[in-house]
Amino acid sequence: MNHKKKPFLFQIVDLFLTSEEGSKEWINYKPLLVSSYAMVILFLCYLMYSTIFINLIRHLLKTSALLTMLSRWGFLVLNVAIMVNLIIETYYYYRFVITKKAHIYLSHILVYYSATIFICGLVYISIYMLDRTCVRYINPPFQVTELYNLDVTALAHYRMILDFVLYSAFKSLTGNYFAIESNSVIVSIINWIQSLYTLSLISLFISSYVVDKKK
Repeated sequence: MNHKKKPFLFQIVDLFLTSEEGSKEWINYKPLLVSSYAMVILFLCYLMYSTIFINLIRHLLKTSALLTMLSRWGFLVLNVAIMVNLIIETYYYYRFVITKKAHIYLSHILVYYSATIFICGLVYISIYMLDRTCVRYINPPFQVTELYNLDVTALAHYRMILDFVLYSAFKSLTGNYFAIESNSVIVSIINWIQSLYTLSLISLFISSYVVDKKK
């Protein structure tokens, strides 16, 4: 009865979790359930903020440097919240998998890895939009100014997103991306977190593969 009272999106999360090994034990593990619900809420908040709210005030952003800065802080807070929650969800998910000795799927690892690369890329963009000195960005598609620029094309935005996502992907493997380089402690800390996260996923998969081979 309580399950039917849950919002539709939460029911989808429940269905996804119960599909694992065909067991309802997954939704009874509260830390994983809470972090999964939190991800849905954060994702909806990001969509509403980036599409509805920003579009409503976009003309005010063109004339107010303070409002532009606050809106960029909003993006940073949401992106960091999603990144942190994703790392927490990954931890609880694989903690439960290991506890129950369930199978570790490469496809699941790749989903978590890809999602982290993308959201970390958005975090890097948010930092850059607030303070351009935090990263060295060679030949950006547009110049970040104190005021919101309505003339920047969608293609330029997508080009910047692609650059920072590629930078995120390279840094997750402790590599370097030719167009972007860290120039601040905060960006370097996120680089380190990404590398540690990737190493943890790789170690998890290798250990699971070794155990399966011994069976």
